[in-house]
Amino acid sequence: MNFTVKEIREKDLGKISKICDDSISDSFGIKGFKDLYKLAHIKILKSVNHTDITGYIVLSIVKDEAEILSIAVGENFRRQGCAKLLMKEGFDLIKKSNVKKIFLEVREDNICAINLYRSFGFKVISERKNYYKDKKTALVMMAEL
Repeated sequence: MNFTVKEIREKDLGKISKICDDSISDSFGIKGFKDLYKLAHIKILKSVNHTDITGYIVLSIVKDEAEILSIAVGENFRRQGCAKLLMKEGFDLIKKSNVKKIFLEVREDNICAINLYRSFGFKVISERKNYYKDKKTALVMMAEL
């Protein structure tokens, strides 16, 4: 399937929020996405297939560090390369900003996501016990550029 990646527009926030709600137990919710959208240091990219928004990635870029705050793909578009494309495009955007390190947090039991992140050079640097609402541990991962 062919996907392209673009910056989101305000009108996309509802669809992005729905993908997040369906994919992530600790979702930002629509209000959270609206708040993030207004911040200058936040970049939100969407993947699209024809007219459907298939996924998104939220990046925070501050000085020489970046963080992937959230990435998710709609259920019907998983395992088709969409997340990998979002990561690649997110990395390309980050590289233009003189960033040296990229961080993210991932549930310790999300093996698919961990493997994706490792393929982009991320390594586990620490853990956050009881990080999520359901008391699961988050792995803190970092990649150096």
